[in-house]
Amino acid sequence: MEPRSNGVKSLGHWLGGLGILFIGVVVLACACRAWPSAGGGGNVSTTQIQPVSQTPPDEDGRKSFDIVLNGEKEYWTEYPSILLKPGDKVTFDATGKLFWDPAVPGEVGPEGAGWTPSGGAGGPHQFLLPDFPIVGLIGKIGDNIFGIGKHAEITVTDRGTLHLGINERWVPGSWNDNKGAFKVRVSVEQGRLKPGVIRL
Repeated sequence: MEPRSNGVKSLGHWLGGLGILFIGVVVLACACRAWPSAGGGGNVSTTQIQPVSQTPPDEDGRKSFDIVLNGEKEYWTEYPSILLKPGDKVTFDATGKLFWDPAVPGEVGPEGAGWTPSGGAGGPHQFLLPDFPIVGLIGKIGDNIFGIGKHAEITVTDRGTLHLGINERWVPGSWNDNKGAFKVRVSVEQGRLKPGVIRL
């Protein structure tokens, strides 16, 4: 009878180990799915595909792109079709409105609210640009993050693709109550541009 008892114990241990392994796999899979939505891995780009409208080059060779940035999109939206290099001159012109906080009446344009995170919003460390107006239009090229607002003209210093976003709290869920969109015309002089569909 003793050998049979040992066999039963071994089978029990084997089944127990299999159960623990199964639980571990489930937990790992859930964690991987939750990672992007929780902002893990730094600045997270959205994963949607959007068409971008490109106008014919003007007499100076300047190319323009028309972009619609939805206010509820979390973190950065990347535009791989707009590849920039140091020395390129980029002009931004933005319009549109966002409802960004149920506790704050009215809406704001790409210039953002009338105050900055460091000027009294609380938790300024949660914003990428604490001295730029809240929910104002912002951009990123390479490692360079900059404010845009309604209009901006910059000379590119870092090679990379264009990213757009809003100066919202950079924590999960902060975009959930945002409604509206910004329309952005991006004009690039002497840029290496790849016309076509934006693939993120």
